Amino acid sequence: MVTVVWQVWLKEGSEAEGLSITQTTWAELQQFDAYVSHYLLIDEDVPGHLLIVSQWKTLEGETELRQRYTSSELIRRLSLLLARPMDRWVVRDCAEPIERSTPTTAGDPD
Repeated sequence: MVTVVWQVWLKEGSEAEGLSITQTTWAELQQFDAYVSHYLLIDEDVPGHLLIVSQWKTLEGETELRQRYTSSELIRRLSLLLARPMDRWVVRDCAEPIERSTPTTAGDPD
């Protein structure tokens, strides 16, 4: 499984329409075999800033759908509302937790 994160910045005044198009797009993607899940995050401090954390069976499946959707009407409409191009990251989950080191004080016996 692969995780892909998208960052969306919508133009001021287009937040509601951009969110609606984003939700519709992701609802459509659920019908494809490569899709596993997604989680949409809305930035409470910056209107129009969205993060979509999505999971896919394979990176190839995600890439194929992304290429297919590049020319879709929904993406064309969303592109007109963007303040900047969307960012995309392919990320991996760290299986091992990060351990906090305990600071030692000079003179403490080990």
